[in-house]
Amino acid sequence: MNILRILILFGVFQGILSIIAINSLPKQNRPANIWLSIFVFMINFNLLQHVIPTYGITKIVVRIILNIVFSTYGPVFYLYVTQLITPSPLPFKKWRIHFIPALCYFVFLVFYLFSQEPSDLFFAISSVGILVHAGAYTARSYWLIQRFKKKVKEIQIYIRYLQTVILLITVCLSVFLGSLIFKFVTNTSYQDEFLNYDLTLTVLALCNCALGYFLIFNPLIFKHLSTSTEEQSLSQAVLKQVLPKKKQMAENELKIWKHQLTQLMDKEQPYLQSKLSLEDLATLMNLDKSTLSRVINEGFKMNFYDFVNSYRIEHFIALTQNSKYQHYTLLGVAYESGFHAKSTFHKAFKKIKNTTPGAYQMELSKKSS
Repeated sequence: MNILRILILFGVFQGILSIIAINSLPKQNRPANIWLSIFVFMINFNLLQHVIPTYGITKIVVRIILNIVFSTYGPVFYLYVTQLITPSPLPFKKWRIHFIPALCYFVFLVFYLFSQEPSDLFFAISSVGILVHAGAYTARSYWLIQRFKKKVKEIQIYIRYLQTVILLITVCLSVFLGSLIFKFVTNTSYQDEFLNYDLTLTVLALCNCALGYFLIFNPLIFKHLSTSTEEQSLSQAVLKQVLPKKKQMAENELKIWKHQLTQLMDKEQPYLQSKLSLEDLATLMNLDKSTLSRVINEGFKMNFYDFVNSYRIEHFIALTQNSKYQHYTLLGVAYESGFHAKSTFHKAFKKIKNTTPGAYQMELSKKSS
C-alpha cells in the first residue's frame, strides 16, 4: 500500500469521524453543520473512488456522480459559509437556485456518457467549466469571509478556520488547473484520468485533516455563533446577498389586488375570525400565500398580522360607539372584534393607535361631550 493510498484512507476516516462529531455536539449550529457534512461527504466520495476499482456500467455511473460532486463543491461550501454567519436557516426556495447548473450538467452527462464514447475535448471543456464554476463560488465565499472579518473582529477563530479551508480549496483548484494544463501540453489522454490526480486528492485529504484539527481544538466553531446586534445586522446584509431579490409587483397589478382585498375585508369581515391565518385569507382571495403577502407588504406597508389587527381595531372602535355594546367591557368588545387574547389586543392597539384602549376611549368621550 503506497503513501497516497494511506493518506486517502486516513482522510476518509477523519472525514467520517468529523461528520459524526459535528452532528453530535451540544448546541450545535445544525443548519451550517448539515452543509458542512454534505461537503465532507462529497470529499470522502471523491477520495474513495480513487481506491475502490470500478468496471463497466458502474464505472460510468461513478464517473457521472464524480462530475456532479465536483460541480457542487463550490455552491455547497458557499452555502456553508453563508449559513455559518447567518442566524436563520436558508429556505429551500432560496438556496436551490445554486444547484440548477449542476442539475442541468447531470442531465446532459447521463445522455452523453450512455450514448457515445466521451472525447478528450468533452473532458477538457467540462474540466474548465467546473473550474470556473468552483472558482467563482470560492471567490464569493472569500468575499463573505472578508466582509465578516471587517465587521466582527473579536471572533478571529472563525476567520482563521474559514481562511484555512479557503486556502486549501484554492490550492486544490490550482493543482487541478495545473494538471489540466500539463495534460493539454503533453497531449495526454483525459479518459480514465479525469479529476483523478494525486496532488488534488492529497489536498482534499488535508481538508478533512484540517477540519478534524479545528474540531478537536476549537469545537466552538461548529456551535451557534453569538448574535450581537452588530453581527445580526451583518448576517442580514449577507442574507440579502445570498437570496435572489424579488421584483416588485407591477403597479397596476398591485392596485387591482389591493382593491379586491379591501373590498373583501370590508364586506366579508374575515378579520372577525380569531384564528384567521394568511393561508385562510389567501384562499378567500384565490391567491397563493406569497402573492397575498406581497400585496399586503408592498401595497399597505404592513405585515399580515398588523394588517388584520388594524381592521379589528377599527371594528373595536365602531362597536364601542354602538349602544348595543355599552354594557360590554373593553376586553369583551375586543373579543367580538376578532382578538383572542388581552395581551395581543393591547399590544396591537398601542402599536397602531399609539395609545391604550382606555385612554383612547376617554379621549373619544371628551370629544363627544
